[in-house]
Amino acid sequence: MKKNHRKGKSQSKRPLGQLQLVEGNPVTPEELKEKILSMRKQGLSKALIGQKLRDEEGVPSVKRILGKSLTQALKEEGEKEAVPEDLTNLINKRQRIQNHLEQHPKDNDSKKGLVRTDSKIRRLIKYYKREGILPQNWQPS
Repeated sequence: MKKNHRKGKSQSKRPLGQLQLVEGNPVTPEELKEKILSMRKQGLSKALIGQKLRDEEGVPSVKRILGKSLTQALKEEGEKEAVPEDLTNLINKRQRIQNHLEQHPKDNDSKKGLVRTDSKIRRLIKYYKREGILPQNWQPS
């Protein structure tokens, strides 16, 4: 088995330029805030809101228009989530792997994936407790 220790080059590229509206883009900061709040009330996650704004509205970056991130904008409007979205996604992934392992107990690759996912969850919880985003006595359910 070949072990490749080099890092990949694939990454997301941000649009160039300073904080300004793209020409031909009629979205103002007030309209953008309203769209973000309406999408959040529909139950969309922050990642889906960003995708829809990029694909349907032509907004390359919320931060370029509002001067703050999507998370900060939602927090200012009182839309704070109890558990961060990335941690919730990892916990859901862990549950899916556990359900798979109940049906396929000899799947060693999935067992290793479960160990890795648990490790990611522990590290993320440790970080969020250190930063004060989660309370010190918080435990995943």
